[in-house]
Amino acid sequence: LNLCFPEIIDLVNVHMKSNIFSIRKTCAVALCDACKVYSGVLNAKKIEKVFDILLEACSSRSWDGKEFVVSGVINSFKKFSVQASLDETVGNKIDKMLQIELSKKNRTYVKKLIQPFTEYVFFRNDEKLYEKLTHVIEEAFNELEIEDDKEDRDDSRGHSKKPKLVEDVHKSSSQENIDKENFKIGIIKSVAKELHEMVHKENGIKYEDVLRLVYSFMKGMFENSSIEYTWRSQLAYFETAITLISPLDANFLTSHNASDIFIDMWKYGYDFCKTKEIIESVKIKCIRYGGLLKAKLPDTNIMVNFDISELLRVDHSSVLKAEAVKIGISP
Repeated sequence: LNLCFPEIIDLVNVHMKSNIFSIRKTCAVALCDACKVYSGVLNAKKIEKVFDILLEACSSRSWDGKEFVVSGVINSFKKFSVQASLDETVGNKIDKMLQIELSKKNRTYVKKLIQPFTEYVFFRNDEKLYEKLTHVIEEAFNELEIEDDKEDRDDSRGHSKKPKLVEDVHKSSSQENIDKENFKIGIIKSVAKELHEMVHKENGIKYEDVLRLVYSFMKGMFENSSIEYTWRSQLAYFETAITLISPLDANFLTSHNASDIFIDMWKYGYDFCKTKEIIESVKIKCIRYGGLLKAKLPDTNIMVNFDISELLRVDHSSVLKAEAVKIGISP
């Protein structure tokens, strides 16, 4: 592939002019796949030709699988930007294409673009794109609420006689609820991952603004009427907290006004984690986050030690005790 990739680009360019949609679609997807595995070096002119082809493929209506091409544009931009100094017009064209695609009425399609768009926004480190991202995420989360309100109205017209607790149990285990929960978790983790990787970038998107946004989304997993949260959200809460705090030191936390947010993360998470009914894997993550918090912010030692001791008083698991010992707490 490395040897013939320039010829592949030319061949795809010819067939992208076909009047047959299936041929154009196949060519666009094939070029994305080729870009993904290509490990050679292209000159800037050839790279720009790749984006001309892919952006043309994205200029049409929504179609099944189009999100893979849009994602391919983003991945290719991240990859080839490292190889060559691309003209800023390439980035501007991609910005414009994404703005258009994210404004489409096909909401199922738009939701599939949020995670790749998140990667692109933080790669570009652009405040205006970040504003668009927050709007798109909030809109998608709000739509989950609207869908749930409609379902509740439909149920009330049916005069369900099931006890409320039984209904909640059935709802939390339904595939629809699991899909909604996983969707939210995926978006939150995606933003947290990108925030983790932009810690040392000084200009552009403000770290503390994104941190506050992610924390509000984390709490929103448990304060949202549209989803019956399960252990998945509880586990994701602490996994996200660990992702966020891991690369930081005390100086960074202080200079970016982040200390209080991470302390609040602990208090909020510990509050739902302290009962015996919470599954062990969630409590393990809770203890590990507590250990990181103590290491980064020594002033939290007394609070974290006390809380985890209380956790162990309720749950006598030997696994939890071993985790506590690792962070300097003797049961």
